[in-house]
Amino acid sequence: MKRFNFSLAVILLILFFNSFNSFSQWVQTNGPYGDNISSITASLFNLYVGTAGFYSANYNGINWIRLDTALTNIEVTALELKGTKLFAGTSGGL
Repeated sequence: MKRFNFSLAVILLILFFNSFNSFSQWVQTNGPYGDNISSITASLFNLYVGTAGFYSANYNGINWIRLDTALTNIEVTALELKGTKLFAGTSGGL
């Protein structure tokens, strides 16, 4: 019985200390600061986000690239990925 209680105590301690690590995974990046995300989609290796701009990041999310340089209206409200082509819908035109 004492061996069971000791094993249970060790398991509970491990679970207790591991719970702190699960909450410390957020890291500030160069992503879309302060913008409301209106659309999001993902490919096999990248994440795409539509905001008051259009951004792409790999899955670790550390490095974001702004992709809306060709758009005259950068308010991206919809994203759709078909194969290797990514379509962006904006509010009010191109």
